[in-house]
Amino acid sequence: MLSNNLEFKKLLLLHGKDRRKQSMETELENLPHSISHIESKIEVENATIASATQELRNLEIYIAPLEEQKCSGCNLRVSNDVVSSVLVEQKLTHCDQCGRIVYFER
Repeated sequence: MLSNNLEFKKLLLLHGKDRRKQSMETELENLPHSISHIESKIEVENATIASATQELRNLEIYIAPLEEQKCSGCNLRVSNDVVSSVLVEQKLTHCDQCGRIVYFER
């Protein structure tokens, strides 16, 4: 009976190996399709990144420090609300006059 049990275990092992082998062969056959699918996704992502990069290059963002309650970009006085927002609240704030992002140099 022990030898029958041992042979049964061998058959189970062989069957498991065959199933794994078939699974790996199927996966290997599908690999070229998976690769081409991933490559097409990469191409789309690269196009999106290139487009976004170009848009960012086209944007003109100006930043100017505040000096004595004046925007150093346009040299005009900003409102007390802008000064308070920059100094106290430390928020991203734009100049009332020219729209530049203003900040306080410490």
